[in-house]
Amino acid sequence: MKENVIAGQFSVLIGSYARGTATLDSDVDILRIGHVRQVPLPIFIPKDGVKSFIDYDQVLFTELYDSGSLFLKHVFQEGILLEGRHDEWLSIKENFKVAEVFDEEIRKYAELLLFSSAFIEYRKAVIPYLSTAFKAAKNIGIFHLASNKVFVFDKKMALVNGCGIELRDAEMLLRANQCYERFSLLPPPLRNKRTGRVLCHLERG
Repeated sequence: MKENVIAGQFSVLIGSYARGTATLDSDVDILRIGHVRQVPLPIFIPKDGVKSFIDYDQVLFTELYDSGSLFLKHVFQEGILLEGRHDEWLSIKENFKVAEVFDEEIRKYAELLLFSSAFIEYRKAVIPYLSTAFKAAKNIGIFHLASNKVFVFDKKMALVNGCGIELRDAEMLLRANQCYERFSLLPPPLRNKRTGRVLCHLERG
């Protein structure tokens, strides 16, 4: 099985466009395995969409595969194959076994949350803090749910179902992260008491 994984070259659409939940703000997430060339996109992908590539060489992909990576579970569960041999990809998917224990991953992201909440520079930079908190909490939620055999990779649902954050607060965190990553300002309606409530929720963890 290891040789089959290493030998193939694949392009896989993942994320919200693969799930069918994309919005105008969504990135086009593409995993490239064994290559870094341009990838032809399906007609339902907007030409001006912001593309985000995740590139693995075949050795790293194999290491993640053998370790039962939860990210690869996401790829196999929701991804749409754009390039590569379908029979090889199907064989890889069918033989994959996801890990069962994610305590170390949860601990790592919990430490990131604690560090960011204590980081003095963030006191004058709410948006960068919310972006960091979003990423950490989202991953905690995903790994927590996976520990209970619930595989959810939608960011908002990971925050809501995995961390117990209210939906509107999860949406605010997601928006703050998008603003930070795209160098735009957080809209005034989001600069309110809700921000403070979310910060307290995350710090209590």
